Amino acid sequence: MLQGDAEASGMHSAILEEGSGAEVEASTDECQDRLSELQRLLKVVTLDEKLEARESPLRLETHHDFLLKEMAWMAADFEVERELRC
Repeated sequence: MLQGDAEASGMHSAILEEGSGAEVEASTDECQDRLSELQRLLKVVTLDEKLEARESPLRLETHHDFLLKEMAWMAADFEVERELRC
């Protein structure tokens, strides 16, 4: 458990002990403190910055890439042949 969470849970249990539970509301200051703590934790988790999109590294053409190009060429060639027969 994080230190801020321990303090917040202690604060929460102190609020519940004062009254009958649901009827007791947290003070505005306590809510603001909890909100700022959660926002700080969110910044830590999300690194608070947008990551730049990286270009994929150049790679050599593999046998699979060659086969895909050949299949595309053959499909186009067969389509042209089919049109010429009709």
